[in-house]
Amino acid sequence: MKKGRLSQPLLEAQRVLGLHPAVRKVGEFRERRGGGHAIDIDVEVPLPTRARSKGQSASGVKAVETVRFTFPADYPSRAPTPTLRAKFPSNLPHINPHDANERVPPCISEGNVDELMHRFGFEEVVDQTVQWLSDAANGFLIKPDHGWEPTRRDDTTAWLRFDAYSALEVLPTDGSVLTMESYVAVKKALAWFEPKLSTAGTSPQFSTLNEKDNPKDEWARGTTTVFFACAKSVDGERPALGDYRPDTVVDGASLLARAAELGIDAKQLEQEVDAWLEACLPKPGKDWPWASEICFGVVLAARRPFKLVADHHRDVEFIPYVLRVPKAATVRSLKTAKVSGALHSRELSPSLLAAVSGYADVDTTAGYLLIGCGSVGSKVAAHLGRAGFGNAVFLDNEYFEPHNTARHALNVGRRLALMKASEMQALFKTLGHPGTRALEGDAVAFLARHQQSFGEGLPSNCKLILDATASLRVAAAAVASSNLAGAHAGRYCRAMLYGQGQVALLLLEGPGRTPRCDDLMAELFAMCRNDHKLREAVGFGSRDPRRVFIGDNCASFTMPMSDSTLSRSTAMMAMQVEKWLAAGLPTAGGLFVGLSEGIGMQWQASDVLPVTALTSGPLGWDLRLSSRVVEAIKADAARWGKLETGGVLLGHVDEFSRTICISDLVDAPPDSTRSRVEFKLGTQGLEQTLNSAREDSIGYLSYVGTWHTHPMGGKHSGTDKKTLAILAAFAAGAPMVSLVWTPNGFHVEVAYARAE
Repeated sequence: MKKGRLSQPLLEAQRVLGLHPAVRKVGEFRERRGGGHAIDIDVEVPLPTRARSKGQSASGVKAVETVRFTFPADYPSRAPTPTLRAKFPSNLPHINPHDANERVPPCISEGNVDELMHRFGFEEVVDQTVQWLSDAANGFLIKPDHGWEPTRRDDTTAWLRFDAYSALEVLPTDGSVLTMESYVAVKKALAWFEPKLSTAGTSPQFSTLNEKDNPKDEWARGTTTVFFACAKSVDGERPALGDYRPDTVVDGASLLARAAELGIDAKQLEQEVDAWLEACLPKPGKDWPWASEICFGVVLAARRPFKLVADHHRDVEFIPYVLRVPKAATVRSLKTAKVSGALHSRELSPSLLAAVSGYADVDTTAGYLLIGCGSVGSKVAAHLGRAGFGNAVFLDNEYFEPHNTARHALNVGRRLALMKASEMQALFKTLGHPGTRALEGDAVAFLARHQQSFGEGLPSNCKLILDATASLRVAAAAVASSNLAGAHAGRYCRAMLYGQGQVALLLLEGPGRTPRCDDLMAELFAMCRNDHKLREAVGFGSRDPRRVFIGDNCASFTMPMSDSTLSRSTAMMAMQVEKWLAAGLPTAGGLFVGLSEGIGMQWQASDVLPVTALTSGPLGWDLRLSSRVVEAIKADAARWGKLETGGVLLGHVDEFSRTICISDLVDAPPDSTRSRVEFKLGTQGLEQTLNSAREDSIGYLSYVGTWHTHPMGGKHSGTDKKTLAILAAFAAGAPMVSLVWTPNGFHVEVAYARAE
């Protein structure tokens, strides 16, 4: 064919081939029947020194090899395919499956060759082909850093599905044969399958699909027995077999021979299979119990010198086969069975999910309790389950309602009267987590349970209790629950959304429940005072706390939000929780805030140190000072030295738990006075400052009292107590705090206005 008729991309490819330093000759393009073009080139291969005089390496690679590049008709949309001579040694690794006597196709790229070419150009396809020939000649096709190439199967008409890691855990070390049940599929065209289901009862069985259900399906599928065989361990270690060979098994006899090559007791394998086949036969006077022929699997296991290329966490290769014994066979044994090479399909399991998610080296058995299986909780949990973290208990007492479908991990269609917790459990079972539990009960009652009953409701190895209800009632119950302080409970964490999904929030309590979730909420609103973007997003344009809708309303229609907005936030929450479960929880409590920014979110993570807890005495109020407040008071005390100083406390009062969380301060007004014996709080601009502080914290923080120092030590003086009583009289029945700092610690008094 004349060059003038070639397309410009083909002419450019021919030019590239001619410029390559290893190419000695470039042929002419030939048009192929059915479309496309082919071109042959001669490549000079660098042979080992000892092989150069012979003109051929020990592996059978010649000093000059002819490579044919077949260009598809739609080139350069798709890459050309390189092939070698038909008699090229095909017992080498990294050769693609092909029929005997066909040209040998080298596997030049770990990924898709089309993608390789579009990323690096046609030059890279040529480079990779030349490098492959060099590696083949010098014995470098299998590299420890790349991984062991699995046995090539040129003809696969079946596949077996099993979990390799589960099989490894129970694979005998004494060389005995292991039997397991496995899902299997065989091409119908190669078997005598009948369109009916097996009724074999408890007998070993292989059940085909009813062809009427899917007549176009070319595969017959079912469950059958599979025999796993491996070499006996020596000194507690399986022998490493480093001799690569492509699959040469064509029948039962060659299967046994291959087993023997791998150090497997072939005789024992044959006996085990033949005994099983004997048990499959119908008893006298009974009908044939099989849907068609007997079908079962044999898997040969071999430990390799290094990890597999397809699984860098496993050095044991499984080589599967499917064997069939026809109904009319007069002799039923392994040696006379029909043998088909099979592919290994991994069973859905937590280990598979973890490996795909990047957690192959992580212990994913960490347990967690999910409180609230609503929109936020279900989404976070679904991400965890798909990442392999399936040791979960789901707690919820609500039904799945039709409107939940708009934003929920569950999709129950039109089915009615379904409990969310049980449906989450069902979802996790489909993900390969059969050990989950569902508790269809009230979270508040659960948190108040007797300690033993509470512990029984938790998953094993519980690391985290994730409260995704965003319910203030549940949060109050969590504050009051003594169970959450137990060593078996795991750390308590709250997940919620604010401002129609504009803000995502994770609150992680610290060890020993300090800081606690109420401390962390106070910290959030202290942040709002200094971050106007966060303040506006949390308040969603309102500074009225009664108008701040949080995730508590996510199950109702008062908080319109799309599933995509919800998923954006919950996916990032799940990422953080995954890291905690995988790498361990941080040593401090944390406040994790995500703020909407366009279609993304900007996150800030803040460690929150333990609080200082004080009790007011006979009134029974608990005062909890954030570490930031404590450090600010100490810094001001150091600044003024022997002079008494002070300021105003901002906090949140919870009358139900009788707790005052103080998370911020207001500086003393400029007209305040300081002396060695007294601090007088000024009033200049104080009312306006306090009102602004309340508005900027969206009503969550308010004026709860004052603090001052006693540099020389000592508790509250009579004057201090009188001042506190005066302040309480103007507090409309709210508790008022007087906090005194001394070099030896804090002292606190809490007062109410007395009824007339």
